[in-house]
Amino acid sequence: MGYIEKNELIERLKASLSFSTEEIDLLNRLIEKDRIRENEAVLKEWAISELEENNLRDKFFNFCEANGLFPQWVDNAKKGID
Repeated sequence: MGYIEKNELIERLKASLSFSTEEIDLLNRLIEKDRIRENEAVLKEWAISELEENNLRDKFFNFCEANGLFPQWVDNAKKGID
């Protein structure tokens, strides 16, 4: 998997009931639509730092890992190179 449209990702975050409204708002700001692949969700360059500053990195990582999202980032995070 890995590919997901931004709107669908935000809906999944809401449906998971694991994230507060404030956390979803932050994630919505940190995720953008890929310009080449139309609506595909991609993390902004500085998103990981922002997630760490807001103590949301591990929670979002677990969500992505469980749902097969952002596989390259998940693999890098497991290796400690995110």
